[in-house]
Amino acid sequence: MSVNVVWFRRDLRLSDNPALHNATQNGKPLIPLFILDEHTANSGAAFKWRLGLSLESLSLDLKKFNSKLILRKGDPLCVLKELKSSVGELNIFWNRLYDDNSIKRDTKIKSYFESQGDKVTSTEGMLLHSPWKTQTNAGSYYKVFTPFWRALSKQEVKPTASKPTKLISPMKWPKSDHLSEWKLDKEIGQGKEYLIETVHVGAEKAKII
Repeated sequence: MSVNVVWFRRDLRLSDNPALHNATQNGKPLIPLFILDEHTANSGAAFKWRLGLSLESLSLDLKKFNSKLILRKGDPLCVLKELKSSVGELNIFWNRLYDDNSIKRDTKIKSYFESQGDKVTSTEGMLLHSPWKTQTNAGSYYKVFTPFWRALSKQEVKPTASKPTKLISPMKWPKSDHLSEWKLDKEIGQGKEYLIETVHVGAEKAKII
């Protein structure tokens, strides 16, 4: 049986996560995955510290479903290739990112795995609508906000993806790094003592802000 892999990126939540929702619909075992790539590893100190807290929160949420977050470090294509070699046929799910580097990376990854017969599903999870869905009648992009807003407001907004009720674990979990090994809080130093009072980690706490 093939395994569904949900590649978490900037969407470290179980509720309103289209990629996760789609991955739970066919009843296949599911592996939640986060990859610490070069760009993320080179981010600022506060970002990495907050990322560590968010990954810890997501891991705890997944444990409530008898699931676990697999942590890997390296080039995403190499990590996913290695995962495929250890678990077999993959169905990969992710929510789209829209910066140039992410688009190029994701296109490369999708092309590779589809050429191997694996299914890759990307969904809108960061924006209400992907940028290419809102264009002028001439097929170009809006340069003035008011007509852009009029066009955008006419588009239907998809309903919020529900939180999963069950996550099916694989027969054997792949190897995972330990979050503490990444030392994401190393560079922030004593700054975290001042910031900890202002952060709201996790989807549930974010709702009460």
